[in-house]
Amino acid sequence: QADDEGSIPFTRSSLRSAVHIAGRLPKGGGPVAASHGLASRFRLRLTAMGILVICSYKIRRGCEAEARRLLKEHMSLLRRHGLVTDRPAIQGKGAAGTVVEIFEWESAEKSRLAPSIPEIGAHWKAMAEAMNFTPLALLPEALRPFANFTALD
Repeated sequence: QADDEGSIPFTRSSLRSAVHIAGRLPKGGGPVAASHGLASRFRLRLTAMGILVICSYKIRRGCEAEARRLLKEHMSLLRRHGLVTDRPAIQGKGAAGTVVEIFEWESAEKSRLAPSIPEIGAHWKAMAEAMNFTPLALLPEALRPFANFTALD
């Protein structure tokens, strides 16, 4: 169980897993410490995972160039404000022309904060003028167990 600082105390049996996850031993520790029962003194700070989101956009007729420009700038704008992780975003296009964008928010809190940032609010307003935000479930690709999209650069 995590303490108030988000750390978890390790037992001797869990130290091997922690070392594997962390890629190295906790500060001050080593195989000798684990074999002598000192592992319970070490702590590993947990890093919360972000929130993976799949957005889908149906580009309005006559707005293709503007939509491409807005989508190209979208991730850099969110990153500039520290709202998304460094995980590369992926964009793809469905058979009917719908664009999907997959990225990772830093947290639920940051995803809720995004609309209150004037620059992002203005960008999303421009996106709404160039494309419809479409529920993923309405895409024909969503009816198949393995949805296929053409990757966009």
